[in-house]
Amino acid sequence: MINRTLEKLTLIATSVLVAVMVIFVMTCNQGCFTSVEQLRSVPYAEWTAEDCMAVIMRNVHHNLKRDGEIISALVIPFTPEVVKAIGRYRQIKYAHSDSLTYEFVQRLTQQGTGTFLDRDGMLWDAQGNRFIGRRDSLMVMVSLINTTWPCEPLSLNGIPIMNMSETPCETPDISNLDQHIFLSTATGDTLYPKTLFGRRNNILTDDENLLIVFDLRGVENQATLLLHINAFNKFNNREMTYGF
Repeated sequence: MINRTLEKLTLIATSVLVAVMVIFVMTCNQGCFTSVEQLRSVPYAEWTAEDCMAVIMRNVHHNLKRDGEIISALVIPFTPEVVKAIGRYRQIKYAHSDSLTYEFVQRLTQQGTGTFLDRDGMLWDAQGNRFIGRRDSLMVMVSLINTTWPCEPLSLNGIPIMNMSETPCETPDISNLDQHIFLSTATGDTLYPKTLFGRRNNILTDDENLLIVFDLRGVENQATLLLHINAFNKFNNREMTYGF
């Protein structure tokens, strides 16, 4: 099970991500933000709140623009870049100190990727070597949105013009999501979640914001990792696939 430290950290991080993703869903446009390529050359302690949103939005994977989908999914990996943006956004919002922010970023980076971020911004792996891309774990946030919920018939001036029975409404079973959200590797291996945290209901009605951790210690080739979500195929959803 997820430990209390990780639970506390990720609940804080998730609340930040949900707030940012609401903005993403509303705008679905990153054109008004600073280039993330430019921000990567700037210490995260100098990022503005808008910069943090730009970094997070750049890392959002989604199927919002695919027509005919019953279930929408937004996926954000907890990469060091995203974690820095979460920590800095939180610092700006709550006026936290640099020291407290670094501690938050360092611990969440370690939990999310198995790497250590020092105060100079350098990443090190679990063996104490300079990080060159091999992670011990991958933590992602997956938000699932049922586009047919709540089930309300179309109306005109407040008067329903359709019967409830004619109203599109699906409430898929999500009680066994850990069997339907998984990673595939470049060598064809399939990895199921080590931890899936945050599911509130057994059926998908209101939005579900899930935290999922995969153990990558046995994966030699991490150049291509694909996250698959195939729980809703019977509801005519095409499989959702996201690359990291």
